[in-house]
Amino acid sequence: MQPSNYSCFAETVTVRAEIKVNGIVQGVGFRPFVYRIAIENHLIGYVRNRGDAHVETVIEGTRRNIDNFLRDLKEKKPPLARIYSITTEFHDEKG
Repeated sequence: MQPSNYSCFAETVTVRAEIKVNGIVQGVGFRPFVYRIAIENHLIGYVRNRGDAHVETVIEGTRRNIDNFLRDLKEKKPPLARIYSITTEFHDEKG
């Protein structure tokens, strides 16, 4: 359960999330998908393929929008993509 002040914090404070997605995520339209859901969730940042079968995404926005992004990442992924793991680290925004 979230603390009572989570809602206020989640809607106003900008944070940075570094996300690594492992699996079958290269050559299946995953990066354009990530870009599209980041825009839909009002986030800024970048996404790139890494050499070891994972995609790295760094985004900034409100915690609520990042949580929505992570939900969409899991629930709306391209049909050929297979996600084996998602690692997320939160930090203060860098701007």
